[in-house]
Amino acid sequence: MAYEPIKPRREDGHGSSAENPTHISGTIEVDVPPDDYALGEVLPDQPGAGGVLTFTFSSPVVSFWVAVVGTTGVCKVDHYGGTPSASSGIPVEAGGVLPIPEPATVVKIYAPAGTTVTVWGQRRA
Repeated sequence: MAYEPIKPRREDGHGSSAENPTHISGTIEVDVPPDDYALGEVLPDQPGAGGVLTFTFSSPVVSFWVAVVGTTGVCKVDHYGGTPSASSGIPVEAGGVLPIPEPATVVKIYAPAGTTVTVWGQRRA
């Protein structure tokens, strides 16, 4: 049994249908805002050693990301000004990336040995 595709059809005779397509011509103006997250900063990687790493941006960022390179271990992030530890903070597993949509200048991360942590942030233009 063969099936035929369903063709759109308008019973009222207005608009487009497969048998009576409507063609639009003219110019459409679109206001595209500038990319206001055009600026950013990537901080140097730091190896984990079972303690707290401190990453400092040259000026505040509006959001930042934390990436953990390694095969084992869980890093912990505290972006509220506290000090993370092995048992306190937002977890980022090895191989993971955590976006933090919060402003920051200093980011503290607990990182176990065997991991490498990368942090980058964005600023509004």
